[in-house]
Amino acid sequence: KKVPRVSRHLDELQCDISILTTEWLLTVFVKCMPSETSTRVMDSLLFEGSKILFRVALAVFKQTEEPVLRARNMGDVVQTLQHHTAHLYDADTLMKVAFKKIGSLAMKSIHRSRFIHCQVVEHELSERAKRLNRPTDIKKNDDKPIEIASQPKELQQNMSTKKPTNSKYTKNPMHASEEPLDSRQRLRKPKTT
Repeated sequence: KKVPRVSRHLDELQCDISILTTEWLLTVFVKCMPSETSTRVMDSLLFEGSKILFRVALAVFKQTEEPVLRARNMGDVVQTLQHHTAHLYDADTLMKVAFKKIGSLAMKSIHRSRFIHCQVVEHELSERAKRLNRPTDIKKNDDKPIEIASQPKELQQNMSTKKPTNSKYTKNPMHASEEPLDSRQRLRKPKTT
């Protein structure tokens, strides 16, 4: 772990880190940081790849280490991090922390953590489905369309009765049974009669 004291403190508070970081990662920090800083993060994302999102998240935790350690509950932690990210105007310092103070961050370790957490989430979802008596798997019968058991019956019926249209403009141009369209054909407007 790159910020062990914060990690231990969050564990003691029973603070789920995904509550704090989901917005950051889903919005690529655009919603929670000033535009100057989020633009810098976006620039790094395009140059470095998705690993930068984890680096920046760790850098935020590193920069807020002392205030987070003073937090008495999860609400204090969330408030501290929201306030810090909303007032994070110094993108240079953030990037220095992300690249120099965090240390190496291999994609292999990110993928390993993702795999472990995906298994945990899948287990939690299956346990929740068992409690609700709902199957979670997608069922496929040879003579029926794909049904998702957790959907309401009305939605399943609506989906199974819809017929695909045969319009030449709604077909996928790269479908295996069709010839690919060249760029001129794709740009042509449909004739109106």
